Amino acid sequence: VGTWGGRGEKALFGDIALAGINKQTALDFLLKEKGIDRKDTYAFGDGVNDMEMIQLVGHGIAMGNAVTQLKEVASEVTDTVDQDGIVKSFKKHFDI
Repeated sequence: VGTWGGRGEKALFGDIALAGINKQTALDFLLKEKGIDRKDTYAFGDGVNDMEMIQLVGHGIAMGNAVTQLKEVASEVTDTVDQDGIVKSFKKHFDI
């Protein structure tokens, strides 16, 4: 178990993974498998469990409601989830 939010029936999220496997190792494998250059990749996160992934991709974007540690390593910070941060970031980076 990596991270867990809340307690009991109020738990909002949880991470369960094999030892030594995280979002970064999974994404790194996928990028190599598909021949995608890291500089062309984007990832969004809000928790400590997103740290390695955000540092791996070309554009690591922290949500406005992210933990401070993630905001410090992200290439940019967008608005919060409730303020449509991902949509705003997509509009900023892509022609949509």
